[in-house]
Amino acid sequence: MSNIDIANSFFSYYASASTATTESGRVEAYQGMHQYLDENVTFSDMAYHNIKGKRVFAMWHWFCTKKPEPVKVTFDPSETREKDGIVILVYQAKYDFVDLFKKIKPIDYKITANLTIKDGKIIHHKDEADIKEWTEQAMGSLVAMIAWTPLFKMALSCKAEGLLDDFIKNNPTYKN
Repeated sequence: MSNIDIANSFFSYYASASTATTESGRVEAYQGMHQYLDENVTFSDMAYHNIKGKRVFAMWHWFCTKKPEPVKVTFDPSETREKDGIVILVYQAKYDFVDLFKKIKPIDYKITANLTIKDGKIIHHKDEADIKEWTEQAMGSLVAMIAWTPLFKMALSCKAEGLLDDFIKNNPTYKN
């Protein structure tokens, strides 16, 4: 299986979580994703800074089984490409974000995934997205004006890490 095929299969499983009509279908989605991850995989994006191993596995489990609905993912496999050993795949993510005031905000933004694959397993995954665009949707245009600051990025990361910690507490399989 080529690296591009691995990336497309991984994201096809991710996309299947939002169309699954049963909990077992969502379980199949994250388990399908897990088969492509190296046990020491690392992941980074605007919210998670270099999480590793079981935490990455837990994050994908959480995203695929998120209530009331998992993240909805769409992508075009024909656009996946490989450059200098990195597989590049662009996908669209849609989900509901609950802000500090418990107000639900629809999020819909484009992400570029950069995957390093070795021996058929993803060893590093870095997602890149426009933090200002995401912040404007999640928190409004006023907050988006400070989205580029280290303080905002640290607060976002702390919140995301805390939510992942809560998920792991309820799913002890992922505890180190």
